[in-house]
Amino acid sequence: MKLSTVKYLAWLPIILAAASFSTQSMFSNEGTLGYDGFFLQIQSVVEATAFARGFGFEDGAQLALNHALRFAVVSPFFFLWTNGAGNQAEFLLIYLYALPVYLSCVGGFKFRYGASLLIPLIVSPRSYLVALGILALFNAIHSQRRTGGLLFYSVILVNLSSGVTLAWLLTVYLNRDRLFGRYPWLKYIIALAACLFTFSLIHKYQFVSGGTSDAESNRGLIALLERNIFFDSLESGRISRFIGYAGLLLFVVFFSVYNYFIRKRSRVWFISFLPIFPLFLVEGLGVMSYAALLMCVIFGLGKRIELKAQRAKQEARKLRQANLLARENQALLRN
Repeated sequence: MKLSTVKYLAWLPIILAAASFSTQSMFSNEGTLGYDGFFLQIQSVVEATAFARGFGFEDGAQLALNHALRFAVVSPFFFLWTNGAGNQAEFLLIYLYALPVYLSCVGGFKFRYGASLLIPLIVSPRSYLVALGILALFNAIHSQRRTGGLLFYSVILVNLSSGVTLAWLLTVYLNRDRLFGRYPWLKYIIALAACLFTFSLIHKYQFVSGGTSDAESNRGLIALLERNIFFDSLESGRISRFIGYAGLLLFVVFFSVYNYFIRKRSRVWFISFLPIFPLFLVEGLGVMSYAALLMCVIFGLGKRIELKAQRAKQEARKLRQANLLARENQALLRN
């Protein structure tokens, strides 16, 4: 058994102990982020109401496929919930979902990375699964091995949030030079993600322009704006939440700009966190989707990636020098 696996397994008793203090659940409105209607999406699949409407573009029926894929991801959680399993069973499932993501970290899993496994204590499991999708994408981009399965896993997880799906597409585009040469089939996954995002975008457009009862009561645009984390925090009087998200935004801006423009490091940090900025203007779940990645980077994952990049540049430089020397020797022999 590899050392990384042993370190990951060491977190299991910690996770189970922490679960006994958690009020978070995939299908509960008792958590700190509140009820967001995700349960209704899953329920629509279970009751087959989404499929009964077909896959047209009327009244949100285009989301049937999207909701079905989301149900496929969280169906084990739904099974636990319907059978009355406790938080420990749910946290154990989260732990298993995270296993392939953390063991694929560049340089192997370090024990301190496991601190991010405690994120579900303060956010919903759905938010954490989306965060795993972002971390999986980051690992797939910077891994020296072929990790195509991890790419597919990441897009399935981020599909739990439409806003984060857009961030996923932007991240892939910004890293296209790294990805497309290694994974020619990636264009099919991009097409899938783009379709799923388009379905959600069409539904939101109908929501604003009069396709729902909320919009017909002149609340469509207001309801959409209320998803802005800053607006929602101020309107609900949660000043501490507003300050927390504002601080997080300033930290991400500082972290990206400082490393890219001042320390002149690789552009990896700038393009990795660039897609998070629009999410501050959309919904809280989108912002929290970068929590696992940010924690792992702070705890040392970033340094390992920088070392790998430096070694790769050094090896490439040595290879170019060796090729140049070989050509010069061949030219001398011909003369």
